[in-house]
Amino acid sequence: MKYWILLGVLWLSLGMTAAQENTDVVLHLGRTNYPSTLDPLFAQTSVEAEYLTNLFIGLTKVDPITSEIIPSLATTWQVSDDGLTWTFTLRNDVPWVKYDPASGTTTEIRKVIAGDVLAAIQRMCSSRNNGYYAVGLLGERIAGCAAGQAANGGTLVQASAPDDTTLIITLTAPYGDFLNLTSLWTLYPIPQEVINQFGSDWTLPTNIVTSGTFALAEAVPEEGRLTLVKNTLYPQDIHGGGNITRIEFTAIQDDSQGFHQYNDGILDRTGIPTVQLETIFADEAYADQGLVLPELAVFYIGMMTDKPPLDDVHVRRAFAAAFNRLAFIENARSGRGIGITHFTPPGVAHAPAIDTPDSVGYNADYAREQMALSAYPNCEGLPAIDIVTYDNAGGWGNYLVDNLALELGCNPINFTIRALDFNSLRAAISPDLPVDQRPHMFTLSWQADYADAGNFTQVLACGEENRFMRECTATDDLINAALLAPEADRDALYAQIETAFFGVEGEFPLIPLFQSSLYVLVKPWFTGPFETDGQLGSVHYDYYSIDTTMRAAMLVCNISSDISVNLRSGPGVNFDRAGTLEPGNIVAAVGQTNGTDGFTWWLLQTGVWIRDDVAITDGQCNALPMIP
Repeated sequence: MKYWILLGVLWLSLGMTAAQENTDVVLHLGRTNYPSTLDPLFAQTSVEAEYLTNLFIGLTKVDPITSEIIPSLATTWQVSDDGLTWTFTLRNDVPWVKYDPASGTTTEIRKVIAGDVLAAIQRMCSSRNNGYYAVGLLGERIAGCAAGQAANGGTLVQASAPDDTTLIITLTAPYGDFLNLTSLWTLYPIPQEVINQFGSDWTLPTNIVTSGTFALAEAVPEEGRLTLVKNTLYPQDIHGGGNITRIEFTAIQDDSQGFHQYNDGILDRTGIPTVQLETIFADEAYADQGLVLPELAVFYIGMMTDKPPLDDVHVRRAFAAAFNRLAFIENARSGRGIGITHFTPPGVAHAPAIDTPDSVGYNADYAREQMALSAYPNCEGLPAIDIVTYDNAGGWGNYLVDNLALELGCNPINFTIRALDFNSLRAAISPDLPVDQRPHMFTLSWQADYADAGNFTQVLACGEENRFMRECTATDDLINAALLAPEADRDALYAQIETAFFGVEGEFPLIPLFQSSLYVLVKPWFTGPFETDGQLGSVHYDYYSIDTTMRAAMLVCNISSDISVNLRSGPGVNFDRAGTLEPGNIVAAVGQTNGTDGFTWWLLQTGVWIRDDVAITDGQCNALPMIP
């Protein structure tokens, strides 16, 4: 790509694209976690979903404003009277595209067809070594896709594509939540010929072919950097109407680093560090920039039910009841979050009330009673317990251990706490690992993919994808029954399920901690449906816009010098001298680049360049666009 600067506005030449964009409207975001995969089949977390939602089209999607399921690739759908057979009519104008970052060219490969969704289903049903959504959710619902069919390579799955715009899926039972599941990435169409050609490398930037509102321009895992560009060939009638043409995700260590980059104008949105939350919301400098965004998400401490001492249900009950959630939220999280004593949060259909009396919650007397009933009364003989936490939540483990010492008399020396990055944590608790290689306890969260209690109780259900290594019990029969029950009966069934897990006689595979909210800062020039988008599924960036005029006006970088400095016609001393900058003079800078001499050079509004080591910068200079 080639860039030009004209009066502070960055222009982009996109070369020989099928559709042209005059300006590059760039959204800058920081992320603490890099996606573990860009393959829809294996994605399991919100980290991957953020990218997949924008790279690939789904049968349906979650409306970013109303949270309803709306058409996307599928324009209409019908279900048979028995609730088993779903027939989808698809668009015929969505292209598979490949983006070339060297030329800025977006090329159409072919159109997306019903056979591409069928290929995704058959691939999903060909192995039990796929992600949670493939094995534990959709795999159980689509007829012919269960474990017994895996050896047949997915060929026995009851789904078909009689023509390019018709897809038929038969279910094992009349699941009332199936339409919600059609928005999930596991059912995204796939370019099977690309997968056949490149195998597991098909999602590399040089190979990937996508169908969504954005295409992949760059992915550098070792630097935590990933870039998406607008798919200029995407049908405009299902585009969200935003103006962003490029999204640059960069690695940050935590919200504190993100906050500093936000203040420097580098990031357009950031989380707010917990310790600065109260100060920032009271600061006029951030007026109208701070948002509190409720999430349908619950954070918890998981327990491995197959690993002593947590294979003893009395120990699990005791540990859960000894944890003072309200004090934890107040002291460890500065009030961020709503304490919860069960798993399904309010705001999700058929969720129990947040203060339901059927859940134990924090109850020190009950905790001590349960510990006395265990094989480790008063924590005597308690073996060493390994706890893994998010790398920025090591204090959560300490808080747990302090509670267990205070309420149960456990010796803190028995506990080891390890802080891991998100992907390492997920790998450490994989159900595929032998029991001696997994920790006893871990921090994690679950955010709703769709607004139904079944989305949460399914996480607790027994099976090969269950992280808590639960054995199947009568509670699992209730979970299955609730999925098929009439709407009028589902509230009562899900209340029974929650009590079976978190009541006085509960199994307690995890310790529910809190329902979360996001506390974020958003630049005034960045607009979109922040309050609603992403509560279910992930964020749809085609619905967002940036006011580039406002951003250019507010991102001010002034250059001065305390000595007389030569200015150059280009970014290097090998370029012609183009005047001087005298002491006392101030000139606005509009861009920056890395010179061949290893120095940063600033492009001034007058069209000439000055080297960083002889310049005095003031303002948000680091946010100025890089010029190749």
